[in-house]
Formats: sequence, C-alpha cells, structure tokens
Amino acid sequence: MAAMLNFWRHQRARTLRWDGECWFVGAPVEAVEMGGEGAQVLLRLDAQRWMLLWFQPASGARGCWLWAQARNDPARWHLLRCALYSPLTSASAGSTPAAETERA
Repeated sequence: MAAMLNFWRHQRARTLRWDGECWFVGAPVEAVEMGGEGAQVLLRLDAQRWMLLWFQPASGARGCWLWAQARNDPARWHLLRCALYSPLTSASAGSTPAAETERA
C-alpha cells in the first residue's frame, strides 16, 4: 500500500481531452499531447464523483493512469462521463461497429 501511495504522489498532472473523435492526454503546461486516432481511454473504476481511467495511446507507447474528479471541472463532468460511456462510432473507432456486422 505504501508503494502505491508513493507512486501516486509522484504522478504529474495531466489533462484529458476528447475532440469528438479522438482522445488526447497532455500536461497542462506543455503543448505536446499523446493520443489521436486509435487512442483509448478505459474506465477502470467509477465512483460517480471520481473515476480511475487508463489512457492507452494508439502508437503503442506506454499508457498512463488518470484520476478524474468532478471538483476539478464541475461544468464539464457530465460531458466527460457521456464521452466515456458513449459507444464508439465507426469514424472514431476506425472500423465497422459491431452493431453493423452481419448476423448469422
């Protein structure tokens, strides 16, 4: 438990951004972002007012854990939850959605 706490304290602040098609992650003070087409954000734990997320860039680069809290941006919290829970469209997934595949 102490190792987890130490790891968590040394994480830098990051900003998660959804542009309607792709996810991006970057540090608030840096202009460089990871993500883009094919990047994924996986919801690992949802406690309504906070979420634990895993961001995986499409490039195969190392992913990162993200801790999201409603209090950090209350006006956009619902929008984030909608983006995370909405199914991917064919444009954002880069492939045909499962609902459009032929059924036997």
